[in-house]
Amino acid sequence: MLPAAAATMLTLMLAGCAGAAEPQPTVSGQATAPPAAAPSTPSASPSEDPAEGEPPRCLAGDLTGTAETDEGGAAAGSFGLRLVLVNDGADPCYLQGWPGVSFVGGGDGSQLGAAATQNRTDQYPNETIVIEPGASAYAPLMVAQALNYSNADCQPRDADGFRVYPPGDEESLFIETSDLVACSTDVELLDVGPMQQG
Repeated sequence: MLPAAAATMLTLMLAGCAGAAEPQPTVSGQATAPPAAAPSTPSASPSEDPAEGEPPRCLAGDLTGTAETDEGGAAAGSFGLRLVLVNDGADPCYLQGWPGVSFVGGGDGSQLGAAATQNRTDQYPNETIVIEPGASAYAPLMVAQALNYSNADCQPRDADGFRVYPPGDEESLFIETSDLVACSTDVELLDVGPMQQG
């Protein structure tokens, strides 16, 4: 009788195990497609709380921008610009690192082509720059001529200007320009340096 009872218990235990579902791996942080109009953001540290007495990071909402010709930045088949960011806030703030930059067009802020690559040579120092209210800093930007490429490779389009993400910020500002032509493919026309003292 005891062996029969034991056999019955074993059968019930095996049936219970067979009916149990195997644990499934948990998926976290599933990737989603980025917004169509947003360029790649720079690999800069996110905004951090400043140390006591230190100014905070400059954010897009505190800044206005312009694009100025940089005569010293010209090279064969390209030209130089300075993306000037002015602190419109009431307090000092700082910038450090490479901004995210891309052409935009179509009258609706749609990104045109590839985002700027980061110039990490020794040509420009990568320093922390404190900007007083009303003062500015700039990022050197080298722009390759879209006409260097075939129409098939570039698919040129008129640009309305640049979308600029200050270093460490996920928000951007728009800098309007005129007479610039961008590629609407993944041809890389833009090369940006770290923020410099204005």
